[in-house]
Amino acid sequence: MYTLHGRTLPVAEAIKTVRPELNVIVVAGDGDTASIGGNHLLHSIRRNPNITVLCNNNEIYGLTGGQTGPTTPQGTTTISSPAGAAYSPINLQGLVNTNPDAYYAKTTVYHQGAMRKAIKEAIQWPGFAFIDVASQCIENNGRRIGYSSAYEMLQGYKADYKPAPKGATRLEKNQIGIIKKEVVVAGAASGSGSGDGSGSGS
Repeated sequence: MYTLHGRTLPVAEAIKTVRPELNVIVVAGDGDTASIGGNHLLHSIRRNPNITVLCNNNEIYGLTGGQTGPTTPQGTTTISSPAGAAYSPINLQGLVNTNPDAYYAKTTVYHQGAMRKAIKEAIQWPGFAFIDVASQCIENNGRRIGYSSAYEMLQGYKADYKPAPKGATRLEKNQIGIIKKEVVVAGAASGSGSGDGSGSGS
């Protein structure tokens, strides 16, 4: 189902409310999720609906020409910030983790195995699940920050992103992994937390 840019989350919540037996999966960009739809993101995190969000995070408004977006790193030159982006990017991990029952994962389009694992776990998660996927936009971002091709940008993800150490409770910059707490569903434990409500990286 397609809906207005920035309005994917309330529509997803409505679908899940009416058809609770469905696996509801949102595919949206960082501009949709964290800027135009940022208020919806805050309240979806708070309400903890059983939906999965796949955030295509290319750190730019790629479809409209390359303007600074909510996840653009500070100092990055864009069409709308020729002197460099003035502000720090939004902390998606920090926002999602304001709900201790939510599921957060960070991966990249290069790390296919990690992405598949995160998607599978997120769909099975009994509450709000958010996968932050670093993805390249070579024409409207990559070339401006020094990459000559999409392949070179992919290789940059390979070199720059490393798995978080086992047991991490938060992901540092350029780490991939999963942050969740132990959840008991129908008498069976799922997740790899310590059992005290703390997060666990995997």
